[in-house]
Amino acid sequence: MKKLALVTGFLSLVTIFAASSIYGVTCGNGITYTSIGNPRLTSGGPTISTTSHGLQYNDTSRLQALLTTCTGKIIFDEAAYFIDGTLPVFGARILEGSGSNTVVSFPSSKIVQEANLPIFKIGTNVYDVAIRDLGLVGGLPTRNGEGTDINTGMYGILAEGGTTNNCTPNSSPPDTGNCTSLGVQISNLSFTNLNKGIYVNALNNGEWQFDNVRLDHSRFYNCIIGVHINSFNSGWNISSLDFLVPNGVQQGTDETISGKTYGIYLQRSTYTSMDLLIGNGPSSTGPSLATALIYVKEHGNLSIQSTVAEGFREDLVIDGNTRNSPINLMNNTFMNGVRVKNATIYSSSNQYSAFNNHGAPTTASGTAQIYSLGDKYCAEGDYLNCDEGRGFVLSGEARNIFVSTQNGSRTQVPFFISKDIFTSSDPIINQFTSAPALSLIAPNQSSGPLLRIGRGIYVYDITRNEGGGSDAGYLEFQGTQSGYGGYSFKTTGGTVTVNYNGSVTYGSAGYSSLGSPANGTVIYCSDCQKATPCSGSGNGALAKRVNGSWDCD
Repeated sequence: MKKLALVTGFLSLVTIFAASSIYGVTCGNGITYTSIGNPRLTSGGPTISTTSHGLQYNDTSRLQALLTTCTGKIIFDEAAYFIDGTLPVFGARILEGSGSNTVVSFPSSKIVQEANLPIFKIGTNVYDVAIRDLGLVGGLPTRNGEGTDINTGMYGILAEGGTTNNCTPNSSPPDTGNCTSLGVQISNLSFTNLNKGIYVNALNNGEWQFDNVRLDHSRFYNCIIGVHINSFNSGWNISSLDFLVPNGVQQGTDETISGKTYGIYLQRSTYTSMDLLIGNGPSSTGPSLATALIYVKEHGNLSIQSTVAEGFREDLVIDGNTRNSPINLMNNTFMNGVRVKNATIYSSSNQYSAFNNHGAPTTASGTAQIYSLGDKYCAEGDYLNCDEGRGFVLSGEARNIFVSTQNGSRTQVPFFISKDIFTSSDPIINQFTSAPALSLIAPNQSSGPLLRIGRGIYVYDITRNEGGGSDAGYLEFQGTQSGYGGYSFKTTGGTVTVNYNGSVTYGSAGYSSLGSPANGTVIYCSDCQKATPCSGSGNGALAKRVNGSWDCD
């Protein structure tokens, strides 16, 4: 259960300070400019220098004091800031860049971190925050060459909490308690050369949450992980992001992060929506690839749509542990493969290949269940390499529940629905099958079946006779299992069977039960005598209803 502290004295959170100077900084009347009162920007003012990390200018202390003291909108109107500490973020603040940075790859203002620390940190009980129009830059290397990740604490934004039960709203400094923070907008930011662009972490796997977050219109350049979420958050809306992800390995277990690179890493999360994510692997030529654009472990209902990725070892990895909370994939282009484990996937209108790639590998394992509607597993018109077998390759107990696809092949392409096969009276002990229980075929040739019913290799095909003869245009029923190709039509009163050799076995009734059906009715009378009209007390006869009476022979 998440904990929202009662905010007493709420107006104190949004009080607009009159212009004043506190701790060496000047707070404006609801709008504060960082340049006001900055000694190194004042004509004739002293030069601020430090030996810490070799910085000519160190803006850490004055920014920390300013963010702690001033509420309302805080405008970063200087071109660049250099820090070697972490800047605290409290509630009721808008942090906005509007400087004059002329570097094309950054928004108007950039903050450069010269220590192995986060640039911004959001703790517990922080509400109603916006961070926008800023460049967050790591001033230290993220890797030792192409080997070990270093400076692993250098993040753009760290949101963290969940070690105690303290819940003082917007305390300064913030509590480390298990108290939800919510209502955060992160927009138009550039994250560059960081270990992680955004890291949301519930300490010690606690229940701290970071809810109602909008992350949009931002880019992540050369970050080992763009967004890492390790907290059961609700209400994340992620949209319009660009990723340029560096080279990463693909080895060991999925949970092992070391050496791997991701656009988004959902270690723990709940209700999340992703829309329009553009992912690129390393910009250098050669075999270097990033690990994955999106990795998902624990999740709630998740939607991923309108994404595209290239230059990754895999585009999407879902390493789930439950089929609860379905994942919806819609209108994505996956060029490099999708891997699903232990999850329910609703896949609609996705392209699982590039046009120069005959088919991106798509695999499902564990207890995964796949519902596929209108997906493309190879390029339209790729007749030499495309066939109806393209789709999710299944292993373990994974299965296709519903599939409707058109792969552009010249052979039959099925729509099919599969079903559980229970091998025990105990419903927990059962086996699954990927074979369809019902297939609807759309043949390009007249001899193909229109409907296939069955499981595995033993099926019944329903075909329209396109040939000549007296049965031209008729529907034909044919089974594939030799000796068991009959058809039984069962009703509550009896059964009519068409046997595999073409003979017909009619239902049976006693003389007293023949009744008065329509002319043309045929039935086997079990106690009738061969006579016209029929009579009882016999050894059985075939009864036919003709001209309003029964004839037996």
